[in-house]
Amino acid sequence: MSCSLPTNPATAACVAAVLHDHMTLDMDAVLSDFVRSTGAEPGLARDLITYIFTVSQILQAYLLTALCKNINSNV
Repeated sequence: MSCSLPTNPATAACVAAVLHDHMTLDMDAVLSDFVRSTGAEPGLARDLITYIFTVSQILQAYLLTALCKNINSNV
C-alpha cells in the first residue's frame, strides 16, 4: 500500500495521532494490573488482553488505511 505524506499540518497531526499506538504499554504491567484489579486467572487475563490488543491493532490499521485513501483522494 502506498500513501503519500500529508502536507496539511492538521492532517499530519491527525495521522500522527492515529500512528501513536497507545497500546504499546508493557504487556506484563498491563497483565499484572488487570489480574490485580479483577482477580482474574492470569492465563485467561493474558488471552483477553492479547485479544484486545489484536483487535485494537486491526482497527488502527483499518482507520489508517481509510485515512490514507481519503487524503490521497483529496490531493
